[in-house]
Parts: sequence; C-alpha cells; structure tokens
Amino acid sequence: METGKVMRWIKQHRASLALAVITILFAVTRLWQFGVNPAGMHVDEAGMAYDAYNLARFGTDRYQNPFPVYLINFDAGQSALYAYLAALFIKIFGFSMTAVRLPALLSGVLVYVFGYLIVKEMWNRRTAVLTALFITICPYFIMASRWGLDCNLLLGFFTMSVYWLMLAVKKEKTSLFIAAGISLGLTLYTYALTFLILPLFLLFTLIYLFSIRRLKVKNLFALGVPVFFLALPLMLMLAVNNGLLPEIKTGFFTIPKLLYYRGAEFSPANIPKNLKLFWTLLTHDHLDYNADPQFGTLYYISLPLVATGAVLYMLRSWKDLKNHKEYSPRLIPLFMFFSALICALVVFDGYIINKSNAVYLMLAVFIALGIQHISNWHRALGPVMTVLYGVLFLFFGKYYYVNHAEDLRTYFYRDLTEAVRYVDDTVADQEQRRIYVDAGEEQQPYIFICLEEKITPEEFTGSRQDSVNHYRNYYFELPSIPEEDAVYIIASDKVQMELLDEAGFSYTQCGKYRIYTKN
Repeated sequence: METGKVMRWIKQHRASLALAVITILFAVTRLWQFGVNPAGMHVDEAGMAYDAYNLARFGTDRYQNPFPVYLINFDAGQSALYAYLAALFIKIFGFSMTAVRLPALLSGVLVYVFGYLIVKEMWNRRTAVLTALFITICPYFIMASRWGLDCNLLLGFFTMSVYWLMLAVKKEKTSLFIAAGISLGLTLYTYALTFLILPLFLLFTLIYLFSIRRLKVKNLFALGVPVFFLALPLMLMLAVNNGLLPEIKTGFFTIPKLLYYRGAEFSPANIPKNLKLFWTLLTHDHLDYNADPQFGTLYYISLPLVATGAVLYMLRSWKDLKNHKEYSPRLIPLFMFFSALICALVVFDGYIINKSNAVYLMLAVFIALGIQHISNWHRALGPVMTVLYGVLFLFFGKYYYVNHAEDLRTYFYRDLTEAVRYVDDTVADQEQRRIYVDAGEEQQPYIFICLEEKITPEEFTGSRQDSVNHYRNYYFELPSIPEEDAVYIIASDKVQMELLDEAGFSYTQCGKYRIYTKN
C-alpha cells in the first residue's frame, strides 16, 4: 500500500523530480573544474580581465578612461558589460580565474532559468523540462558558460529580456514592461551585434503587438524609455566613432574614440559567405572553443530533431499569426531567433558560432519538440533517444573534462603566464633585471604580462607613449647582442637561442618557453 502511494506520488510529481535532477546535473557540469578548465586564458578574455581588474581597483580601464561605456581593448573595441560584472566579482572575491569567469556562469544560469520559464509559458511543462535538459547536456551551452568571452553574455541577457517582455504582454503590467525595457537596454552592452539584433527584434515585436492590439501607449513608453536611456551612451559612442562628435571623457564616464572602428562589418555582401551558418550552428566552425568537431554544438543526432521541431514550431506560429485577435506567446521568442539569424547573415564572418549565439535557445526548443514528436510514432523511440543522448553526453564529458584543456592550448594561453610566474619565484633580483620576451606566434603577448604583473593603468599608458615596446621591466623587442644581466623568455627564436647558448646562458623549460638566465 505504501509502495503504491509512493509510486503515485512519483508519477504525480515526475516533472518536478525530473527538473530537480536536471538542475543538479546543470550545476555539476558548470561548476566542476570551473575556473581551471579551459586552462589558461584566451587573448580576448585576458584583455577583458585586465580591464576588469583595473576597473575594480582604480575605476578606469587600462587606458586610464574612467568607466568607459565601451572598452577599447586591443584598439578595435569590446562590449563592456562582461568587464563590469567581472570587476564586481573581483571586488568581492579578489582577482582569480574563477572571478573572471563568473559572469559567463551567470549567463548560463540565465539561459537555463529563463529558457525553462519561456518554454513553459509558450508550450507546456513537459517541453520546458526537455528544453532544460538539452540546455544542460548539449556541448555549446556547457562550453559557452565556462570562460570569459564578452559576447557569450548575449544569449543569457536576451533570454531574460524575452521572458520579461512575454510576461508583461500577458499580464499587461506597466512594471513588467519597465523590467523588460531595462533588461533589453542592458543586453545592448553584451555584444556590439545587438545594435542591429535588438532594433529588429523590437520592430517585429511591436508590429505584431500593435496588430493584435495588445500594447497600450503607456506600456510602450514603459518599455521604450529605459531602452532609450540605456542605449543613449552607445548612440553617442557610435556618433563619436563616426566622426560626428569628439571623444567624451569626464571624471565619471568615458565614451572613447576607437583606433579601429568596425562599423563597416554589416553588409548584405556578407550573405553568400554566411549562408553556411545554417550548417555551422548545428555542427561546428573552425574555432574549437565554440564546438569540438567530434560532437558538434548540439550532438549530430540532433540535426533531424532540430529540423522536425523547427517545422512544427513554424506551422504552429503561422497558425497563430493568422489569428489576428489572440496573443501567441510563441511569436516573441521566434522574433528573437529570426533577428539573430538576420544579423548573422549580414555581419562579417557571421557564420562563426559565438557571433550567432542568440539562436541557441530556440534550437534547444526545436530539439525538445522534435523528440516529443518522434516519441509519438512509437513509445520505444523516446527511451532509445534518451539512452543515445546519455551515451553522447558521457563521451563528451570524458573528453571535455579530461582532454579538452590540452586540445585548446592554441587558443587558451597559459605557458607565458607560467613562465612569468617562474621568473618571479626563482630569479634573484628579477625586478631590477630586464626581461626580454619572444612569444612566437602568441597574440598580444604583452597583455598576459600586464595581467600577471598587475601593471597599473598609469604604467600601461606611459609605456605605450614610449618608443620602446616594453611594460615595466619586460621588453618585447630582443637585443641583437645578449645582455649579461638580462632574463630571456624565448618561445621559438632559434637564432636568439643559439646566441644565448654561445654566450653561456643556461635555460629552464617552462611549457613551450625556455627561460634563459646567467649567473
């Protein structure tokens, strides 16, 4: 009797139990080895981390700009929200790889929580639980939430914004429209592509809501005013970088002039090359930190499920559109999907996965709908697909948490940082010696030195004004004749290695670097 009650209780609460198990699995996949895998830092992550550290400690970026609305980074610009969130965590917990990557984890949590709520709102709880499962186990979602690429915030903040907007339309509450407006305004600071994505999304959404008479003027203002005021600094940034205004710099904020402004990256001429995004989004691109070719972004068995779910979703949405009187919660997330796709088609290299990351919530929804549909053909298909995904997830987990770090050494640099730490720890009077660095093919090697040595913004800008390429006592131009008292960190310069050997220097191997010292 008691067993029967337990079974009935489990059956009655199976959706909640399934969601609880999935949530635990989500936490494990995101937190296990967090901050150490991927090992090392991507060059863009390091640039952001250095600015975040300076913002937390000095209130300026590395160029001594007080609270910039857009980061200069490596002269071509970088969205600022990630750096400010990282600065907050650095302020609370101190500087560490974990603190730098916590905003990525936060974004992943936003996708999981608000993605579940969106699907529950527009479809049903079973589909929402399945979507949560695929957000938890699919490679793209795991990988994107574990390192500090600024654009990876887009999906999380956009997903949150869409939910608040859906809820605002449903309940017709002005406060919810304000929340949606604030959330959309913050989303503009996640990635520069939102300058096109969000206007498209709002255009589609507002046309639809006005056509079914579900948007009052006061609610339009409640939505639009926060978006406008949060967008205003970025509009000024565009004006500055298009030569319409001079650089704006006050003691409280900065709207910087970029050395290389990438405003020309949007063009219909990019469409032919970007058509392959319909393949790369479901498989992989040439950047292994976005997706590993062995597994793809969503596992290769998801391809027919995505196609099936997309057809079902579009048919239902078309039916909803033809009903001009009733509001359909399915259309607003669909506008999010199409806005991101359109932007990816016209932007330079839009087929690269991280540039198109805003589509992935809907791709997970399509998988959930697809697997539900094929399960209706035969009851055994559902359990079979569950087992297949479970096996793929285990294989991916073994790869990601065991082999992944070594496979990504090309993108995530750690040898130079370890070499600098070795010099700091073992070389006597290293602060009084010149340290020459040959980083080989490593991009922007100076940023790893600046980050590791915690070079202040004042030192950084002073060094940039110097004709010699150096920061503090680190030099990135090797002398033609070895200096007896200097330290050399050499990656690949064979000529310099021979000169140092002939001059009587000895070396210690540190990753791919040789650290040469004498006496």
